Amino acid sequence: MKRSIILKLISIITISLIHLPSQKFSIPYGMGVFMTLTERISELEFSSDFFLNLLFVVGLVLIFRRNKWTLLVAYFLMIIPLIFYIMNVSKFEFGALFWIPLSLFIITSILVVKRAFKNQDSNDNDFILIKSKKQ
Repeated sequence: MKRSIILKLISIITISLIHLPSQKFSIPYGMGVFMTLTERISELEFSSDFFLNLLFVVGLVLIFRRNKWTLLVAYFLMIIPLIFYIMNVSKFEFGALFWIPLSLFIITSILVVKRAFKNQDSNDNDFILIKSKKQ
């Protein structure tokens, strides 16, 4: 239990530390998401950036649910905005401050999801065994 929470926190920290290249300076992804959301909400301007960043925040909230499928969906919601960003920006603009945290995020998210599916499956099997013993 504690190990999965630590892995979830590490994955959140690593995705927040991904530096997105821009024309002026690079900013961490987590800060950029919250800056975009607050700017768009204050101006009541809804764009694709707003909805993609909203997906990230929803995924961030869903990570702490205990259901294995919700956890899987949460990690997909967090990675979708980055996939769209990679598709729109030249691959030569990304540096080590982008790829290292991204790879750490992917590794930790795979470990968390694998652990959740393994634990949930064993819990489901225990329930089936208890049910069969009662009959």
